[in-house]
Amino acid sequence: MTMKKITTFLAILMFAAEALVMAQQPDAEYKLLSRKYEIKSDGNMVYNFRKELKLNSQRAFFSVYGESFIVYSPEFQTLKINEAYTLRADGSRVDAPKNAFVEQLPSACADCGYYNAFREMVVVHTALEKGATIVLDYTITSKPGVLLDKIVFAEDAPVTKYVVSVKVPSARDLNYAVKNPSSKVALKQVGSQFTWTGTSLPQTTAEPYAPAADKLYPVLFLSTMDEMDNMLPTDFSLPTTAGNFVAGLSGDELDKAKKINEHVVRNLRLNNISLAQTGLRFRNAGEVWNANCGNAFEKTLLLNGLLQLAGFQSKVAFRYDTLKCNGKDFYFPQSEYVTFDWLDQKYELTATHSGKLEPVGKSLNTKLVSVDDNYILTAEGKTLKCSGKKGDVELHQLAEGYYSLTLERPLGVFGMMPGLLVGKRTAPLVCGTAKEVYRYTVMLPKNVRWVGKPIDVTVNKPFGYMQIKMVQKDNKLEVVRSLSLTESEIPVAQYNDFKAMLLKWSDENYKRLVFSVEN
Repeated sequence: MTMKKITTFLAILMFAAEALVMAQQPDAEYKLLSRKYEIKSDGNMVYNFRKELKLNSQRAFFSVYGESFIVYSPEFQTLKINEAYTLRADGSRVDAPKNAFVEQLPSACADCGYYNAFREMVVVHTALEKGATIVLDYTITSKPGVLLDKIVFAEDAPVTKYVVSVKVPSARDLNYAVKNPSSKVALKQVGSQFTWTGTSLPQTTAEPYAPAADKLYPVLFLSTMDEMDNMLPTDFSLPTTAGNFVAGLSGDELDKAKKINEHVVRNLRLNNISLAQTGLRFRNAGEVWNANCGNAFEKTLLLNGLLQLAGFQSKVAFRYDTLKCNGKDFYFPQSEYVTFDWLDQKYELTATHSGKLEPVGKSLNTKLVSVDDNYILTAEGKTLKCSGKKGDVELHQLAEGYYSLTLERPLGVFGMMPGLLVGKRTAPLVCGTAKEVYRYTVMLPKNVRWVGKPIDVTVNKPFGYMQIKMVQKDNKLEVVRSLSLTESEIPVAQYNDFKAMLLKWSDENYKRLVFSVEN
């Protein structure tokens, strides 16, 4: 073997060995994540964040972790970068240069003058290489407000140690709770200081159609506030232009409510800034109308104001996580909505989504699809044509005298892609409930034959039911595709059965009909 061949062979071996190691190693690992909250006696809150992130691949620093983003508002917050440096693989330290810190307007605050005071500090990490460790430590000091935060003890990379510390004045109560508890997360309390420490935490799943991270991993809720209902404004008055808009709406009352909902959702800019980020500062409905933009909470206030202007006795309400702290209930806000009664029925609207307006209690989550179509085949010599309810239907010629018809089928719930369903799954699969029925009738002339055999595929499982049936009676070919999915989340133990059913449902052989034209 020549020296050149030996060198090439060794290079291939080294590459293969490295690829094998990378396959067993994540792109990056958090050696430390730390979040510290301290509420001073004057009400000011000091938040300190620190991360130590080791990079294991080129992808980690080229595509994922090359920058860090810090959002804050100089109007009531100050930011201080304590440390920003990189420990290289050889142990040397490279501090971030001055031009590594770039301030910009957060994209969530664009097109809304009210939020233009927010800033996003972009920290560009330098001297990155495989084996390097990024260290970033900063502090945000906020004027008096409340602590409202939800922390998931899992990240997009494994975490060796995750520390969350909260210190409050002895006279101030802290509400806290952990959902999805784990032995890997432990609490230690010393006086009015609470510290949660998570160790050897796995990275969040990358499996498609997985539940949100806060459904799978330990979640810490922190709050020093009263219920949101106590913070709602009482004045929902709106300017004359809003009154003119409402007066110009046509239709009955529910039509007007739907049009108001659609206007708020589609025509007002949504700024994805949470109430916690604003320090629970928000504008009234009139200010939001004039600005034509706002966060989800502000748009909800406007939605309520417009509905009241249209004559509805509406009000803003909240969905909460009901939690317990020291034996007492406390409520952590999830989202806000507007509710009103009409003709003895209760309705709920959100300022971020619009659609069919149905009374509360009638399921809007189940996807209902029903198709009933008829096809007529006609033969002219060896040429076959097809027509349906909507006109001519395209046939695909396979060979002389042979044609295929692909049954059109809306995606329905199974818009999910079978190719994304991994062989082995560790997290439940979120799919939504559905009820779909497709009926097709194909009329065949005497000299046309269906090249196929009767099919009756039935699957009956705890999560749902599926049937695909094809049968010919005289010159009539009948096809029925029926599916009912009763569970919106598929447990891991039932995943293989679900995947097998989905593959059958998506199989082109069960959606394609082949015909031959006889002499």
